[in-house]
Amino acid sequence: MRVIIKPAGLIVIAIAFLVLVAVVAIDKLHLGPKADAGSAPAAVASATPAAAAETLVLPTAETAPAVWRYTTTEPPKTWAQATFNDTAWSQGKAGFGHDQTGHINTPWTSSDIWLRRKVTLPSSLPGVLAFRAFYDEDAEIYVDGVKAADAPGYSSTYSSIPVNPSGTAALKPGAAVVIAVHCRNAVGGQFIDVGL
Repeated sequence: MRVIIKPAGLIVIAIAFLVLVAVVAIDKLHLGPKADAGSAPAAVASATPAAAAETLVLPTAETAPAVWRYTTTEPPKTWAQATFNDTAWSQGKAGFGHDQTGHINTPWTSSDIWLRRKVTLPSSLPGVLAFRAFYDEDAEIYVDGVKAADAPGYSSTYSSIPVNPSGTAALKPGAAVVIAVHCRNAVGGQFIDVGL
């Protein structure tokens, strides 16, 4: 038995295949609109998978979910300082989020979340430091009260965020430091997880 497909049939098959590929790509990349009507779409960070040469000093929820102190009520302006008393804050495992692809271990459904984690850095650090983060959306990262990185917009997976010079100066080998993170969400799914 011989099957004959006419040129019009080949075109329909090709279009159906292209539509299927586009739908799968959009679903995997979380490219739904994040901005309100009338405003520009939010920036999307490029995904930077953990490279074989990349050394993770502080792992993310991808491999070892850390326990953070957190609050969804706006704290005092000194909240990112190492001396701030966060004992009244809740505790939860990273990542924090809702309705998002990622390693959600602690629900977060409010517009803002503030996180704090005390860590002791290893005695040897890589020459170039970067935070490894998955954020949705607009994250700010501090080290002992010093703003170390800004992550505007949102990412659709874990990505590398360079530590600025002030943050690098605060990240001394062997030091005990507080990593503090503020993340806000305006619309849609939300997620935050930060490592180094």
